[in-house]
Amino acid sequence: MLLPPTRRTSLSTRGFTLVEMIIALAVLSIATTILISMLGRGVALGEHSRHRTAAANIGESILAEIQARPNAYVWPSFEDLVSGELVEITPSETAPGTAGHAVSAPLGTDSANHQQAFFGGFRWLAHGRRVTEDANHLELTVSLYWTEAGRPQSLALTTAYPRALIENGS
Repeated sequence: MLLPPTRRTSLSTRGFTLVEMIIALAVLSIATTILISMLGRGVALGEHSRHRTAAANIGESILAEIQARPNAYVWPSFEDLVSGELVEITPSETAPGTAGHAVSAPLGTDSANHQQAFFGGFRWLAHGRRVTEDANHLELTVSLYWTEAGRPQSLALTTAYPRALIENGS
């Protein structure tokens, strides 16, 4: 049976049904949730990368400082070192800015509170180890520690340090 021309509806002007709208909103909300969670994870990875990069830069600076000014640090007697045993290398009392092995904001950076708080969260320790009895060098390791998102983090950098520099520098 044919409907009168005034009552006939065309498929192109019909619109969306309520079920189609609910399904579309559900798909859109799921996609939005996934995108927001990916963005949050990206920010967290960026912050983690920032901390690791800063720790590596700080560790390299400390290693360079120890190598450039060995007399500003207390070294163990090379002859008393037992092969494989770790000994702490500590700043001497005259070494500036090393109290408590804290890290301060590097020179040339903005000394705003957020910079100081960021760099102040790092702590470091230096250790030496004679690898073998006949080794003529010390394995020097600087370990950095910080807390990120409530979890302790660490990074260690190691280099070889010649015996002659230890004996001449201290």
